[in-house]
Amino acid sequence: MDAKRGRIGLFGGSFDPVHNGHLAAARRAREAGGLDEVVFIPAAASPLKVGRMVAPDADRLAMLRLAIADESAFSVSDYEIAKAGVSYTIDTVRHFEAAWPGVRLVLIIGADSLATLHRWREAEALAGLCEILTLARPGWPVDRVPGFEGETAARLLAGVVEDFSQDVSSSEVRRRLEAGRSVDGIVPAAVAAYIRGKNLYVSV
Repeated sequence: MDAKRGRIGLFGGSFDPVHNGHLAAARRAREAGGLDEVVFIPAAASPLKVGRMVAPDADRLAMLRLAIADESAFSVSDYEIAKAGVSYTIDTVRHFEAAWPGVRLVLIIGADSLATLHRWREAEALAGLCEILTLARPGWPVDRVPGFEGETAARLLAGVVEDFSQDVSSSEVRRRLEAGRSVDGIVPAAVAAYIRGKNLYVSV
């Protein structure tokens, strides 16, 4: 694994498929967090979404790499997919902390994830291990952090970026594709072409 320096954002998710909202989120996080790089980390299986992956791991990785091809500050890690099994964020952060000594890691999440952060494995330890940057999301208030109090809650709230909003989701992209509708303009052109070429997200 290449050595890293500075402030690195870790952006995890199913990316099933990656869409323009993901890219906009990564760009806003990089700007708001003063990040040198954003690393996209597709999950092999999210603990909260077990059994809900639709596209194969190899295709999700390929689509991510196509999506960021022109973004020099973005990269993709296959760490969680190669590790296989359920992906716990605390384990992933510890892995990259060990791999990149001296780097300041910043975990990028959405407001929906902040609302359930207390349910994540070793949530308190995670909040102390890295900075957490939360991007606002429609319908998810960010004036409190369930399950956290005192200094930890204050630190998490201080990491909220409220002037960001995007309403596209991977589930909406899949619904459009399943219905035979176009996804042009909501996923990168190269990703849309890949999906068509591989006949992904189409009900058989």
